[in-house]
Amino acid sequence: AGATIFLRCTQPHVHIGVREMAGPAGWKAGEGEMLLRDYVAMSLYQEEVGYFTGRDVVGSVSGKGSNQGLDFSEILGQREYKEVLDRMYREGGESWLTPSEIFHPWYARAVARYVLEGMEKNGQSKLIVMEIGPGNGTFALGFLDYVREVNSQVYESMEYEMVEISASLAQTQRERVCGQHACAKVTNCDASNRIRDQAEEVEGFHVLMGMEVLDNMPHDKVVVKGGKLYEAWAVDAGNGVWREELRMLSDPQLRRALSLWGLESEIGIETESVVPHPSRVGSMDRLRRILGVGQDTAYVPTVATGLLEGIARRRKCHVIFADFDHLPDGLGGLNGPVVQSKRRGTNTVHRGIFSAPLGTADIFFPTDFERLGRVWTYLTGEQATTIKHSTFCSRFGEVERTRCLLGFNPLLEDYGNFSMLLGDAGNCCPTQNH
Repeated sequence: AGATIFLRCTQPHVHIGVREMAGPAGWKAGEGEMLLRDYVAMSLYQEEVGYFTGRDVVGSVSGKGSNQGLDFSEILGQREYKEVLDRMYREGGESWLTPSEIFHPWYARAVARYVLEGMEKNGQSKLIVMEIGPGNGTFALGFLDYVREVNSQVYESMEYEMVEISASLAQTQRERVCGQHACAKVTNCDASNRIRDQAEEVEGFHVLMGMEVLDNMPHDKVVVKGGKLYEAWAVDAGNGVWREELRMLSDPQLRRALSLWGLESEIGIETESVVPHPSRVGSMDRLRRILGVGQDTAYVPTVATGLLEGIARRRKCHVIFADFDHLPDGLGGLNGPVVQSKRRGTNTVHRGIFSAPLGTADIFFPTDFERLGRVWTYLTGEQATTIKHSTFCSRFGEVERTRCLLGFNPLLEDYGNFSMLLGDAGNCCPTQNH
């Protein structure tokens, strides 16, 4: 059977057309305008009203007080597996499920095995892990339980830091993970700030992980129009209405990100300090080669670019990122996001970033893993492997534990639109498959 392409939900959904919606209570209408990335950041993360900070949207298969996930050996096959997930989504209110939750603890154990093999090949004895965006802490539990089980010596000296922007999720992580693992701690802040402000590193095998984190990092939007390049702004027009406004490209962070993620010689990247001026990328043909054939709109991972640059400047570490490489139902344009909300078990896919009230919908973007790997190599000088999730799990996973009675294996056969970026962890990466 072919791999299933997932969003965060398998439930049937309804589509809502593009329309402008009201902002949150307390917002002073008509007083705000910001780049699209700042609007997305506010909608997802602003204290109390943000999607991830104002409601409980991260679901758990095992329950937040348990370490046990699905028992795949009790599931007949693909049909029953889908029925089990559908039932959990219907009963889950507003919450979503991620691979870290659905495949707990086996997904985290596969990553932990990969890390330990890389650590051994590097001849290191101390393991220092930073996980950004740990959600309910489920992945951390699986990872730490595995290390404790297979290498108690490494476990006794290791450090595991969870960096979480949501105060409520940070508290959940403290309760679930830190209570069971003395080596774990939680830092409640933005990941970019944590990396920027980090003190001098201690010696050891440093690993930075982001499991389904890149997709929720705010993006900018650029549009080619009349042979010129524009950036998208969100404008509060008053009366609770937000609208998009295009302005000539001028933001230096956006221009830097567009430059790095293009990585074509025609936009003039020669050293890290070279950022293309709009006049150098104003050609319609040239920009379409950067954005993709036939595209005149692209969503640019400006915030992720800043995170990668921060890692490259401050840390000597091995990176592991896992996320969606493609999203059905995405908005038009290269790397178009999915905007969706969930209420009483029913998923709604909105047809625009402004078509859901501010702070009420998930906004998540696909990641171009091939370009992500090139950006990482450009910034660090280190090689990276981009690989499909199924290939990685085939190599490092305990796949017999996720096999259903009739042979269907969700860990390998679902989430066909999921990929991973692996920094050079002791040359133990599987064969590149992307």
